[in-house]
Amino acid sequence: MAVPQPQCAVCPYEWSERFCRHDHGKAPANCPSIRHQDLAAESLEAIRTGEVREFARQASIQEAEGYCNRGKGYGAVRPAKPPYQKVRTVGLVAGACRACATKMGTAEAAKAQSPSLLDDMHGHPGMARFREAGFDVITF
Repeated sequence: MAVPQPQCAVCPYEWSERFCRHDHGKAPANCPSIRHQDLAAESLEAIRTGEVREFARQASIQEAEGYCNRGKGYGAVRPAKPPYQKVRTVGLVAGACRACATKMGTAEAAKAQSPSLLDDMHGHPGMARFREAGFDVITF
């Protein structure tokens, strides 16, 4: 029988009881921390060095910014995506920053989700036109 793909976000165990948090924790059958211990050890070793470490640090910062209620504890954290989806569907998103999307390697994904890649200020989106039109500009 095939083992289902890992789904860490819906792990049935409390955070403090999970195997990924300590060696004697609980884990479901599809837990990658149990099934791929060699790969996990190799990944941890790679993260401890130079470029990979900095990339992982920056990715963690960016990932954390996508969540609401971070200051209220683990149980209160929720993805910020639903509010973004709401403003996007009513047409309040003008586009994505071309320079940032290119630098982060997400330009293709940004093109797929954004009305356009904005670049009128040296590759970044200028805010003046929105302010002049009476908008309050929110960037994230």
